Amino acid sequence: MGESLHIPTFAAGAAGPYIPGTAIKGALRTGMVFANWRDGMLQDVRARVESGERIPRRPAEIVEDQALGNAGTNKMRFVGAGDSTPIATSEFKVYLLRTSTLQPRGTGFTLGWKQSPRGAVDGARPDESTPSFAEMAVPGTSFEGDWNEKTFFLQPDVRRSVRWPESFNRAKIFDAVNVYAAGLLALQRQYASWAGMGLLDKNLEELEQRLAQARENGRCVLTVGWGGGLLSKSGWLDTTNADYRQILQQFSIYNRALSTNLPFPKTRRIVFLGNRPATLPGWAELSIEE
Repeated sequence: MGESLHIPTFAAGAAGPYIPGTAIKGALRTGMVFANWRDGMLQDVRARVESGERIPRRPAEIVEDQALGNAGTNKMRFVGAGDSTPIATSEFKVYLLRTSTLQPRGTGFTLGWKQSPRGAVDGARPDESTPSFAEMAVPGTSFEGDWNEKTFFLQPDVRRSVRWPESFNRAKIFDAVNVYAAGLLALQRQYASWAGMGLLDKNLEELEQRLAQARENGRCVLTVGWGGGLLSKSGWLDTTNADYRQILQQFSIYNRALSTNLPFPKTRRIVFLGNRPATLPGWAELSIEE
C-alpha cells in the first residue's frame, strides 16, 4: 500500500547511521524534569494554559526552569553527549509494527489493532490492521560516542553561585533517569496486562531486570527515538491526574481520546517478532567508560 512505502529510517549522515547526541541529552533531561517536579508545578501549568485566549507554545517552560534551573544555572549544563560514531548498515533491520488500542468491554478492556485512516479490528485479528515499518538497530547493538562532564561546576564556589546541591553529580542524573524508566515500564506493563499481551509483558519484565542491573552498575536505562509515543517524551507520567487532563483538554488533538474515558494514551506502537506483538521500540542502556 502507498502509505507503507514511507519507512522511517535511523538517523544517518554521509558516513552512516548514528545516534545523535541530542537524542541522549533529551532523554536525560526528561528523566531529570520528572524527578524534580514539586507540588504546585502542574497547577501552575494549568493556570498558564487557561489564563488567556491563546495557549502558550511551551506552557511548561516556566516549571522546567523551576525543576532544572534557568539557562545560566540549568543542571543539564553539567553533561554533554556527542553524536555516536557511525556504524555499519548491516546492524539494522526493517521491523514490522502495528498500533494497538484499548477498547471497552464490560468493566474492563480488550485489545484492538488500529486501521488507517480510522477504526480498529479485534485483537485476535492483527493481520487485518494497518501495518507500519521502521528501520531500527538490532537488539544488542552498541554505539560509542563522546561524553563530557563540566567538572568545574562542582567546585564549591561555583556550586554556590549556581545553587546546585552538594550531592549533585552524574550519579544523581542517572538516578533520576532510572526512576523515570521504572515508572514508565510500570505503566507499559499495566497496559500489556489490560491488553492481554503476555509476550510483551514478559519482555517488559526483562527490561525491568536490565534496569535493576544498570542501577547496580552506575548506568541508566532510557528510551529514545520516534517510537516511544507521548509517555516517553513527557516529564509527567500520571495521566489520571485531573490537572494534567485539564491541561491536555486545551489542545484539540487530545480531546477525542480524553472523551472516551479510557486509559490515556490508549495506543502503543508494538514491534512484531515472529508475527506476534513482542516488544516496544526505543529502549537503550547508557554506560560511561572512565
